Amino acid sequence: MLASLSVRQWEALIRPKSIAVIGASSRPGPQNFAQRILNNNDRVGYRGDIFLVNPRHTSILERPCHPSVDALPAVPD
Repeated sequence: MLASLSVRQWEALIRPKSIAVIGASSRPGPQNFAQRILNNNDRVGYRGDIFLVNPRHTSILERPCHPSVDALPAVPD
């Protein structure tokens, strides 16, 4: 399937300008996927937007959380 990607799709896959973490959680601990995504991207110097999505929270890990993908301020790659 990767062979059929356009240049724009390939760029979005390997160098996304923004990321959405669907189902982000505030649950503490090493199993928290949102926390791992944020920490790993901070560590490698990712400069794009990371949007957290969960309808049950307005913020997670001191970052804004959105109720749905439709409510995001921008379309994630």
